[in-house]
Amino acid sequence: MKRSDLDIADPSSTDMSHLGGTCCLPATKGTVEEQYFEQAMTALMSQKFWTAAAESSSYRPMDGLWAPQRRAVGTAVAYLGAVEGTGPTESALIKMPTGTGKSGVIATLACALPKVRRTLIITPRRALVDQMLKDVHWRFWKHFGLVYGNSGLSKINPGGAEPKDSQMAADGVMRLLPSMTSALCAYPKGQRLIVVGTFSALAQILRPPRPAHRLTGAYPNEREESPADAPRSAEWKQTDADLVRAVLADFDLVIVDEGHYEPAFVWSQCIRALARPTVLFSATPYRNDFKYFQVRGNYAFNLGYEEATSHHLIRRVGFADAKHLPRAGCSPSDFAAALIGFKDKVLDKQHWPTGLGIRRVIVRCANHESLQRMRDALSTLGRKAVLIHDKVLHDDVKKLEFQTVKPALDAAETAPVEYWLHQWKLLEGVDNSTFAAVAIYEAFTASRATIQQFGRIIRVLDRHAPSKEVATVFASADIQADAQARFDRYTRYEKHFANNPRRALEQESNLPALLLENVAPYQYLAGDFRERVPLDDPYEVPKFADFAVPLRTSIYRYSGRATLDELAKFCADAMQLEDRYHVTILQPGAAEANSVRLIHYLTCKNSELLIKHSLPIWGLGVMVIAQIGQRVFILDTEGIVIELDALGFEPESVEHLQRLIPANQTDVASRVSQASAIGLDLSETAVRSITARMHDFATGFFDLSQNSQALHSVRASMRLQNTPVTRYLSIDRASVSDYSARTQRRSVNEYFLWLQFLAEILDSNDPVSGVFDRFARSVAAPAVQDAEPMNVLFDFYDLLDNAVETAGWNAAKCESLRQAETCVDVDSSGKFTLDVAGETLSGRIMYTVTGNVRPKGRYDIESPELDAFVRDPNAPSTEPASLVRALNREQAFRVIPSGSDLTYAKRLFYRTGLDIAAIAKGREEGSPLERLRPSPWLEQVTSEKGGGTAAQWVANSVFGGMFAEFGLSKHGAPSTAKKRPLRILDPELFQEIQTFDTLVCDDGGQEQADFMCMGESPRRVVFVHAKVNSSQMSVSAMQIVGRQAMASLAFMARGARLLDRTAWWQSPWSTDDHMQVPHRLLKSATPDLATTWNEIKRGIQSAQYAKEIWIFAGRTLSKAELVRQLTRPSGPTPLSLQMMYFLGALQTSAARANVAMRVFCSN
Repeated sequence: MKRSDLDIADPSSTDMSHLGGTCCLPATKGTVEEQYFEQAMTALMSQKFWTAAAESSSYRPMDGLWAPQRRAVGTAVAYLGAVEGTGPTESALIKMPTGTGKSGVIATLACALPKVRRTLIITPRRALVDQMLKDVHWRFWKHFGLVYGNSGLSKINPGGAEPKDSQMAADGVMRLLPSMTSALCAYPKGQRLIVVGTFSALAQILRPPRPAHRLTGAYPNEREESPADAPRSAEWKQTDADLVRAVLADFDLVIVDEGHYEPAFVWSQCIRALARPTVLFSATPYRNDFKYFQVRGNYAFNLGYEEATSHHLIRRVGFADAKHLPRAGCSPSDFAAALIGFKDKVLDKQHWPTGLGIRRVIVRCANHESLQRMRDALSTLGRKAVLIHDKVLHDDVKKLEFQTVKPALDAAETAPVEYWLHQWKLLEGVDNSTFAAVAIYEAFTASRATIQQFGRIIRVLDRHAPSKEVATVFASADIQADAQARFDRYTRYEKHFANNPRRALEQESNLPALLLENVAPYQYLAGDFRERVPLDDPYEVPKFADFAVPLRTSIYRYSGRATLDELAKFCADAMQLEDRYHVTILQPGAAEANSVRLIHYLTCKNSELLIKHSLPIWGLGVMVIAQIGQRVFILDTEGIVIELDALGFEPESVEHLQRLIPANQTDVASRVSQASAIGLDLSETAVRSITARMHDFATGFFDLSQNSQALHSVRASMRLQNTPVTRYLSIDRASVSDYSARTQRRSVNEYFLWLQFLAEILDSNDPVSGVFDRFARSVAAPAVQDAEPMNVLFDFYDLLDNAVETAGWNAAKCESLRQAETCVDVDSSGKFTLDVAGETLSGRIMYTVTGNVRPKGRYDIESPELDAFVRDPNAPSTEPASLVRALNREQAFRVIPSGSDLTYAKRLFYRTGLDIAAIAKGREEGSPLERLRPSPWLEQVTSEKGGGTAAQWVANSVFGGMFAEFGLSKHGAPSTAKKRPLRILDPELFQEIQTFDTLVCDDGGQEQADFMCMGESPRRVVFVHAKVNSSQMSVSAMQIVGRQAMASLAFMARGARLLDRTAWWQSPWSTDDHMQVPHRLLKSATPDLATTWNEIKRGIQSAQYAKEIWIFAGRTLSKAELVRQLTRPSGPTPLSLQMMYFLGALQTSAARANVAMRVFCSN
């Protein structure tokens, strides 16, 4: 075989160097590559197993490598020659369907090439390690009368026994295990060495830094098969790992077998860290394989499925006829009966070679319980079955139960058993050709897993008559239709790949570059002539000035030592775990801020409007990371994917974030129009969360419930530097964004100026909006002993609505969790139980204090039962996404610690109830005191309606004082008396009353208020209720006038049925000493009572008029006394708390009716 032979793929040729798959190689080749290839071929030509195909002109010789195997080896050799003596920047790819001789290619590369003296083979699981060790040592070579040793290949002694495993190390074939450290390090450098191990073992040795990604340690969105094996209990010591790392550093070749197992990016980090020539083997590679393992398509081999079946390298796949299939949703008993009937009538009638073992059927079920039921069903019908599953604690040959495949295959008791039951164990790494059919009782959800399952039954058993064998798929009608549709799509994919492998590889591995390359260099778009952005131009890279970004950022404190460039690198690495491509870090130019780094990338997702077809939707994303002092500001236009804790980022404190919503001032106009809060009352009937909008929350009326709600986001309309801006602040996310009608996006330089502006505000002492005082206050995290949980409420609604990773969760179980959202008790050890859909799930909650910048408390949940509950039995993994991990990551629960008045929610602790400390400091915002105003006039009145002489009536009563202000001092009649106590004692209240254009006394047995008032500037309707007592603080008296005020709400609602008050106003009212007063009209544009009523009625019904209730509480309530009793050193008096909560209840009730309430009291 010559290097040029690999460029030819001619199905009609008789030259076996031109047949067997397609090689994709660069058109040009260097001298070093040519010499390397020639030396390798010279060595191989001395081996009969290599020359057999060419000498016999046989595509599939019995005594040598098949034609595709030879060309796959040639492709790998060409790659090794091209990268010899250099640090490889890409890997080679060998793509072959399962059962077409991958092990032979690996064995040849590791055992027979003169310059490949040391080879590392990495597989996803230990079972495959066992298999690969035997393959390269003797099992593959025995077909050609050979065995491998540390000096290379040699002939087997005639009649010799198979080599024992104990002989492997001496022959230079070793496992990558801690126990082999000494043997690996002592092994002579000049001798050949093959080391086989798992990804987990390699990761423990190299210890690559875990990407700071939000799902690190979990599984990304696309999980299609069972995960790679976890590390063994025997961990590598650091000293041993360092020694083995040094040994691996000079290996000639790294072979990666099926590198797509998660976390694939971590495995690929290991491979890149070795920096050795790498060949990736995969039956079903996809885009992330190329991205992670640096497969660029320059060195690749493809053997298509159609070619493999047409040359009978593998069995063709057939599907059972519909007449034999059980109905959809059938029971295990019905399925087992149909399967046995199908095997007896159809499978056993098919060709089967004699003397090579029985025909076996793989039966796939979704979980251990389902497998047990299927085994019982088969047993009832007289059929034995082998069961293989992780939940089998100990292998039991009598019960035919096994935890792994190898002991099951090795046991003599299983030899005659036809039915083999599994969930994932028989999905891969099983090269036993006696498996000829698969019966799928419960389906896979991912096509890749479906194809892998089919791969277990397509290996040919009889090499002398391979065309007669068939791999058969059996399932219920619905599952088989789905499986067949998946298989059809797979075969079409394979045909596409085989028709033009180079183009297919280019589209998979370099699609972003192709996309950019095929964009027109110049286009007229969005009203302008535009040049293509040079994302792929190495000579003209984009600049900061090419990008416009939204004014949005998340704000973190950072006390670590990493430089801004290192932080940007960490972020770029984390992006590799997403469907992001062309991830590039831009440095600032000479005229740009040095404290900013920009990362641009391409995104790709399939159109959500398509069910089974593809239409990739590409987009451009940008991440801006800036450092100002001890703060790091991050914007990612496609969502932040980094794990903040892993990088040492701590969200900005609440007290600093609140400064971004300033109070309304002379030079800053600020109005909070929307607020979102989470409820801190965990009872069943409590409001869980609420979002409300109003004109201005900062000056709105008091609502008692807000004291038990934690504000987590606000939207404010502001005018900054004479520019109207809408600002959104998320407290729990520590993020802020500004939107202006002038422009939605700014240049990077303008963006950085905005960040500097924010940083100045964060460090300022400017007053903040009063909206934050209306809600529960965030407080410092308590010590561990003060945060022992007493109750926990899980926020399943929010979590399930917004969860990033839900793969493997059962939709019905998730809905059950929504319905079970309830508060549960926690015992002193942190244990809790949650009743969901008739099941009792237990768990534990723990509290820790973290944080480098400031102490930060955090609760974490442990509950394997909760994870197991949501697990979908048909999910394509034994380890679905963890609900508990999502709960902890999002802190999606609320906790009440025992023995305190705190509540934990949204990563923060809150104190509910009245803020007595703030009241003691004179801050009344957010409390009932805010709407409580002392009046010197009400301090001196002694009655509501008064009596006695006109002078006494005016001086001592609320009614007399009100009438006197409008020249009606003579018990409601016009008078020239000059005495005006309200004006003299309370000029501010006087000025406010003077704004009314209409004022009527409504007092009497049918009253709706003591006074009805209406004004045009400002537009409002006010009902006044008066009460005078002889106490500094009388709750009972306040209750009387409060009930009257609440009753009048019925007449202030816009939809209220308002009866004509004209006749009532024509009747007199009485003073306290029973004097009849015929005058009711204090002020009006007309003396006509009917016209006056219609005006007030119009105001009540109009949305243009604000509605208010005033309570005049003369000598009923002293604000100073109330504050004194609230703030006394020994704690609030019960009376003061009663008064505060009663006032709060009054104001809340009025607020719920959109009526503002003000209480005027004694001074």
